[in-house]
Amino acid sequence: MDDLLIIGPDQSIIEEIINKATMHLKLQYLGLIKTFLGITYHINQSNKTIYLEQSKYARNILSKYNILDNNIKPTKLPYTQGIKLTKLNIIATTQAIYSY
Repeated sequence: MDDLLIIGPDQSIIEEIINKATMHLKLQYLGLIKTFLGITYHINQSNKTIYLEQSKYARNILSKYNILDNNIKPTKLPYTQGIKLTKLNIIATTQAIYSY
């Protein structure tokens, strides 16, 4: 089994991709994303916000190496919490896309 995550700016575009993919693949719709690749997603569609967290993934790693209860203390993150991302009205060039 392989997982596939389809995202896009418009529901109609997403549905078009799904319709074309189902011509070649057997797909099962699992609903809105909850967890993918160790990241938990909290999506609020009405506010158009997404909150991402990896606490479960981090706990699993700490538990695997028996360091979960060794007085681990939180530290400040290297970014400002609560920062609001804004959409740029530009289109990425092919060169910029392939550079990543």
